[in-house]
Amino acid sequence: MATGLSKAGLDEAFELMGVMESAGFALTAVTFNPVVEFLCKSGRPDEACKVMETMLLRNIEPNILTLNLILHAFCKAARPEEALGMTDIMVEMGFCPTIVTFNALLELFCNTDQMDSAAELLETMARSKCKPNFVTYSIMVQKFAEMGRMVEARAFLEQLVVCGYAPNLLVCNGYVAGLCKTGEMDLNTATYNSLMIAEGSLLDSTTYSVLIQGLCSAGQIKHAFMAGGGISEAGSSHLCQADREAV
Repeated sequence: MATGLSKAGLDEAFELMGVMESAGFALTAVTFNPVVEFLCKSGRPDEACKVMETMLLRNIEPNILTLNLILHAFCKAARPEEALGMTDIMVEMGFCPTIVTFNALLELFCNTDQMDSAAELLETMARSKCKPNFVTYSIMVQKFAEMGRMVEARAFLEQLVVCGYAPNLLVCNGYVAGLCKTGEMDLNTATYNSLMIAEGSLLDSTTYSVLIQGLCSAGQIKHAFMAGGGISEAGSSHLCQADREAV
């Protein structure tokens, strides 16, 4: 019920909590988390922090979800100091940062081009025995590909596959765009082949369109036509602009 009222108005949500408390119900983090979540998703992490302060003043201990919600909101707002401050609070309260915590921080560092901090965070994850997951590798592949640093992008892509994950369209399209950006468009490279045949990986017309544009830009018209054959397999009957210009 607190979830519905938090969306209708915070005053009503807190009023309901008062009614619950008067009726003898003990308020917990589970009661407050919907309000915290609403504030965080509304881009109001400072207000969410005030709610957490209210909880502490009333001897209601936040749980890991409370902390992760606020941390993620600070990450979305590109406020690294506050986000890192939340990790300190986690540790002080006896919680261990989770993969959700690390991935939120990792995305923040990548989005703000703090790649040294991202690398340090990955080392911290290793020391804390928190294993990277698909989201972790996906963030790194896409960021390094965006930067044109394909050696690093390739390394994280290979780790993703080795760990048993299949690259999704977002990863595939980002990686192929990186290959185009750097001119590394050789269809015979082992990395590209592994990307194409990865179990469960389905490429779409966007992937092939980006690929064809890169091949055409690199003067590899023959390979562009070869890649063009994949568009129909991906369910698209149209050619991209670069392919039409090449014809």
